[in-house]
Amino acid sequence: MSRLLLFLFVLAERWCQAIDKEKLSECLKLTNKSERAECVVKSLPETFYSKSFEVYKNNFKKVYKKQTENNMRYRLFSDAYKKVLKNNLQNGSYKQTINHFADLTSEEFKNSFLTEFKE
Repeated sequence: MSRLLLFLFVLAERWCQAIDKEKLSECLKLTNKSERAECVVKSLPETFYSKSFEVYKNNFKKVYKKQTENNMRYRLFSDAYKKVLKNNLQNGSYKQTINHFADLTSEEFKNSFLTEFKE
């Protein structure tokens, strides 16, 4: 078992206490890395992602004025985090991580941080 997978299990168990160990052990039996990663990410309970979002907001000093914005940012973060976890579980050549852009839409990122190249 990879260190990342072990870390995810321990963290999920600590935060959620209702981790489906049978489902996770079924995931580990899959030989295709992509399928195994997808299975693991889907089997982590929603509370794992919501707790991760709270840690993210604290680490990056994120504050949202309205609950609707918080919910939208949570969905964006959760989708980004799942992509990062899937990549890191199936890809040994490089690792991804969450950064302060994880709660932005592609359009927000593009408009705020990318500029057009002018000749």
